[in-house]
Amino acid sequence: MSTFSRGQLIQMLLQSGASPEQAEMYAAIAQGESGLNPGAQGDTSIQDSKWGPSVGLFQVRSLKADYGTGRTRDALRLTDPAFNLASAKTISGGWTNAKPWTVYTSGAYKKYMGGAGAPGGAASSGGGQDMAASAPAPVLNEVDEARKRYGAFASYLDHPQIGPILKQGAREGRDAAWLEGQLTQTDWWKTTAEAARAWELLVKTDPASAHQKRLAMNASIADMAEQLGVTVSAEALGRIHEDALRFGWSAAQLKDAVAAEYRYDPNAVVQGQAAQTLDAIRQLSLDYGAPIDEASMPALMKQVMSGKLDEAGIREYVIEWAKIQFPTIADALDKGITVKQYYQPYANAAAKLLEVSPDTLDLTEEKWRRPLSQVDPKTGARGVQSVWDWEKTLKTDATYNWRYTKNAKEEITGMAQQLSERMGVIK
Repeated sequence: MSTFSRGQLIQMLLQSGASPEQAEMYAAIAQGESGLNPGAQGDTSIQDSKWGPSVGLFQVRSLKADYGTGRTRDALRLTDPAFNLASAKTISGGWTNAKPWTVYTSGAYKKYMGGAGAPGGAASSGGGQDMAASAPAPVLNEVDEARKRYGAFASYLDHPQIGPILKQGAREGRDAAWLEGQLTQTDWWKTTAEAARAWELLVKTDPASAHQKRLAMNASIADMAEQLGVTVSAEALGRIHEDALRFGWSAAQLKDAVAAEYRYDPNAVVQGQAAQTLDAIRQLSLDYGAPIDEASMPALMKQVMSGKLDEAGIREYVIEWAKIQFPTIADALDKGITVKQYYQPYANAAAKLLEVSPDTLDLTEEKWRRPLSQVDPKTGARGVQSVWDWEKTLKTDATYNWRYTKNAKEEITGMAQQLSERMGVIK
């Protein structure tokens, strides 16, 4: 690799924030360390499992763990003068501490002060200047050149991976096609989706438009949250809208993200799809006499809200749960008959005898479920009672309080009258 110009290096040092005195000193350090050769490698004999060789203009000691990462001590990048200089700036604490360089601590750098022996610089001789030495080459302003050549992409000049490529392209007069070829080889390109790259570029180059897109996305999220009946926190709103814009989410993906914020609260007043879903689940629970355990509700609701479980899926879930509780009528449930429909004759009999509305019979209570889960005292097998047996149970089991009803009193009075007539008391 060709030797770097001292004039170029001093100009780059000044552009990086070094004072004229610091620029002169660090140019001398670089000359002492590498002879201003960007491709110079040293300390090769003292490499170990952690440290690699010293590389580039400032002979920055490389770390093997940094190789290919774009971090400060990445040997792959340290041969780039701009990257090497940026690394040196970091190591020196912004050009305030030169002690990491041995040519500074030994004082050897002093012989290069003033450009002595520097390629492309003036050599000192007896306090005067050697006019025969070549004058510094015109210094290219890499930043301006990168902006001129690469337009919006110049906003990445400070990016650890992209910046050095832009500057290299500016120095070498490379076109946009070359830039794209270089970018596709970076980890940034390989790990960032096309939509994410486009969004990142918009944020950097047109923040006003990016802001308007954020506002529009926030409005879309708010509308969707209202439709779903989901409360989205300010923190979640920021995270969702940024990810949606960065990764170019579809409407379905956005809905999934908003639905994921749903938190089931049995005591909360809900609206939108959440309310409709809860009503549907509660109605199915009533129809099948199979209430959903509260502990299962959060996971069930989240599946429904995210679209992973539809109304048919909810019905199937409730039916399977009902079959566990009413195994004696599992075949009927598989045929599409609800527990409520199957139970209707029993409900009508109970309503008539107990003088209550059939709608008040709650199948979640064991006493009303009895006719659908009768145990045979002889075999121990479970079966379904006949309506006649159910009526007999209602009258004889004190649990149902039939004896206190009006029709019970009338029946008892009628039986007493019949008995009296048979005994000849009443004629």
